[in-house]
Amino acid sequence: MVADEAGQSGKHRYWWWLVISVAAGVALTLPSLDGGWVLDDCYHRWVNVGSEKYGDMLPSKWDIFRFADGDEARMGKLMDMGLFSWWTWKGAKGAFWRPVTAATHVLDYTLWPNAPWMMHAHSIAWYAALIACMWLVYRRFMGVGMAAGLATLLFAIDDAHAVPVGMLANRNALVSAFFGMLAIYAHDRWRRDKWRGGAVLGPVFLAVSLLSTEAAMGVVAYLLAYEVTLGEGGWRRRVAALLPYAAVGLIWQLLWRGLGYGVEGVSVYTDPLRHPLRFAELMVSRLPTLFLGQWGPLPSEAHLMMGSGAIYWLALGGAVVAAMLGWVLLPLLRSDRTARFWALGMMLALIPACGMAPMNRQLIFAGIGAMGLLGLLVAEVLKGEPGQGVSRPARAAIKGVAVILVVVHGGLAPAELRMFSRYMVGMSHAAASFDRFPGMDSWTGYEDLIIVNHPVPDHVGHMAGRRDVAGQSVPRRIRTLTSAGSAVEVYRTGEKTLVVRPEAGYLANLTSSLGRDEHHPMSAGEVVRLSGVTITVGELNSDGRPIEARFDFDLPLEDESMQWVYWEQGEFKAFALPAVGQGVRIPEGGVPF
Repeated sequence: MVADEAGQSGKHRYWWWLVISVAAGVALTLPSLDGGWVLDDCYHRWVNVGSEKYGDMLPSKWDIFRFADGDEARMGKLMDMGLFSWWTWKGAKGAFWRPVTAATHVLDYTLWPNAPWMMHAHSIAWYAALIACMWLVYRRFMGVGMAAGLATLLFAIDDAHAVPVGMLANRNALVSAFFGMLAIYAHDRWRRDKWRGGAVLGPVFLAVSLLSTEAAMGVVAYLLAYEVTLGEGGWRRRVAALLPYAAVGLIWQLLWRGLGYGVEGVSVYTDPLRHPLRFAELMVSRLPTLFLGQWGPLPSEAHLMMGSGAIYWLALGGAVVAAMLGWVLLPLLRSDRTARFWALGMMLALIPACGMAPMNRQLIFAGIGAMGLLGLLVAEVLKGEPGQGVSRPARAAIKGVAVILVVVHGGLAPAELRMFSRYMVGMSHAAASFDRFPGMDSWTGYEDLIIVNHPVPDHVGHMAGRRDVAGQSVPRRIRTLTSAGSAVEVYRTGEKTLVVRPEAGYLANLTSSLGRDEHHPMSAGEVVRLSGVTITVGELNSDGRPIEARFDFDLPLEDESMQWVYWEQGEFKAFALPAVGQGVRIPEGGVPF
């Protein structure tokens, strides 16, 4: 199992890999200290600080990952306030059981409630701890040598970790991976060294990992891979070794369901247990896209910016890269059981990651095996031993691929980690611009803010929370008419009535369909009644999505209680209402990511 052995001097030198790796990971993520609160961070802050106005709408601070719980009455109130878009499905559920991670945020708001840089420092500390844990794990499986050291360093500078470190709300990935790798470490000590404590600590650490985030199913992937590739004894013994973990997973899942957690009707998530066929269909495109994001220079999120159909081209690219990489790694996989462990663990860890629209932040578990493999490959090349038993041209090709991978993961990756740990989608002012409205300094809390088109419609909840926590006035109600993801035509058909036609239709992209997926469609003629306005769904397109909606307000559109704004060229501007019988076309506002 141990890839190579070294003397005492080698062990001494190996400590430098730990120091260098932790130092590199921390240094590259230090820009996140200035990241502030973004997106879901704002919601978490709102929940932890509390609110008099919205208090009965917010969950407990120990349950900050409960965004929508399937309660139609509660969702109706949130929609009426404007914290969710009018087209949201009232039965939508996005509730995640992560009490261990929630405890880390409670600690933040207990010790330094008004110092976001300290909260980011807390996340960086978890990242440093995870890197140190990976050093122990890689050393355990690959011995004291170059391969394990390189794997640790490559893991520390992996750009896929930018969002888990840089976005406070995604700290759960770091916490879960830390305890998950302790579970793998304990399991190996139990199975290989006969240490009985590992038989107990392994399942315990898995439980803590699952209570940090459900993505900890990636830990199960490595446990399965371990028994398939490295487990000792017959298959009955190997299966028996996994039973305690299966019991932990079963109990966790029963509690998850029983306590009302889960996802339904949310476009970005798919529950594989509730919808196995739907999940299997999505895996066809998502798994190779995630694979490409892990191994290539293009992030998995690229499909969000490249338009419809892009994910299938990325999936094709991922399949090609997987085939090429498989050929390059084949000699190593044949000769090294540890390489087979990392490879199988990586591929199995990609499966639960397919439950969400592909993004690099889902790759933290898959990256553990990927960097283990890459460390072994690069170490072989540096020692002049790549692809033993293959032809000279094949060995030259292996060396060439290894060089490319080193450039991508040793050169481009750290630059991207530093850049994107500052903010998950680029410059922080992009999100901040969503919070700036003309005339907002004179808000009294008695006006209705009417947003004709918003780049990220459900971001208005973050804006309301940010202002509420700061003690600033929040509009009485917020109404978002459509998304800014395409050009919008607005027609005034009466003193109190507007007809809105987004060129791409409603629910056209991920940022505008978070609250309603394609499996819970709207129908032509469907009526949504909110305070002050009645919305009637008009014509549907061939996809079954609305392309028109009529808004019948209770008051004339010029009433002083209503403030009208629209998004154009990266900012909100005052919207001039057209005269009755006339219309206006707003060009595509785009999402500034």
